Amino acid sequence: MNTSIKTLNKAKGFTLIELMIVVAIIGILAAVALPAYQDYTKSARSTGMTSAAGVWTTKVRVAVQTGQITAVTGITLGATGLPTATELQVDSNVASAAAAAGVLTLTGSTGQGAETLIVTPTIASGNVTFAYSGTCVTNGSCKGL
Repeated sequence: MNTSIKTLNKAKGFTLIELMIVVAIIGILAAVALPAYQDYTKSARSTGMTSAAGVWTTKVRVAVQTGQITAVTGITLGATGLPTATELQVDSNVASAAAAAGVLTLTGSTGQGAETLIVTPTIASGNVTFAYSGTCVTNGSCKGL
């Protein structure tokens, strides 16, 4: 009877090496998860800029197809049914919107990382295409363009 009690006492708890292995696994998971989470939150904050760009490109397409705009220089904020700068600030992550010579520049808030999204239209034969650039595209924060 004495030997069975001694065996039960030895089997209680975790050894130091088992605890160290668990801590190492948690550390590895945290090292992978934290950067991924930060990228995810930055991309989530950038959706305001991609949404604003989507609204703008849709309205520019309509204006070109209906003949209201025939040249890139005719693309200005608030003209011919296009949204104003205030309308493009769809959420708190879009700090500003500006258009010069038909090129739209959206700037993110400081919480978003103050990245820029530049949308450059090209009009040819009554069709319009858009090229996207800026730090938001370079860093991979703006997805779905």
